[in-house]
Amino acid sequence: MKKSLLAFLSILPVLFFASCASTTPTNTSFLSNPEQLQEDGKIRIYKSPKLATTKFKKAYIAPVTLQLEKESFSEKKRQEMIAYYEGELKTAFGARYALIDAPASDAYTVRSAITGLNGANVFANAVLSIVAVPLDNGGASAETEILAGRGKERLYAESRAIAGGVTGKGSLVSKTFGYLSSTSHTKAALKDVAQKLVEVLPQN
Repeated sequence: MKKSLLAFLSILPVLFFASCASTTPTNTSFLSNPEQLQEDGKIRIYKSPKLATTKFKKAYIAPVTLQLEKESFSEKKRQEMIAYYEGELKTAFGARYALIDAPASDAYTVRSAITGLNGANVFANAVLSIVAVPLDNGGASAETEILAGRGKERLYAESRAIAGGVTGKGSLVSKTFGYLSSTSHTKAALKDVAQKLVEVLPQN
């Protein structure tokens, strides 16, 4: 019994570090002129002087792309994350703007790419929940730009990374059991990214 306990405790540091994969803002080739983005806390952003005064009532959400800095998830799950994030973008922007099917001169154009996907280490979380608490180790990164009209002028751009879990949005149940799902916290992070994007635009 004593040997089993010692063996169990000996693997905790390994589980801890294995499950603490960090999610950080990325710098891929998705955004042109990346030098425009400046550090602002845990994200990198660019704000045009015209952002506060450019007000549209419509928005076009371009198809989300995937530009991962490192491979993660199966192809099926990656496609699931793309569809989920695109849906969350449409939900978030659709709550404030009329969504359209193509860029227009009197609408925002939103381009976004998922650049990082971190899934929860279900095994590590299950083990750690026995002796302490599970770890917040699922998350995502995305790079986005919001353009005026048909995409000729950049109003806003960001590279943002968010960890899902207890600090994200969602019910207490979903936050808690998200530790035992490989994608729940990843989806929560992508939802947060979508909702925060809408908040940067001026109210009509």
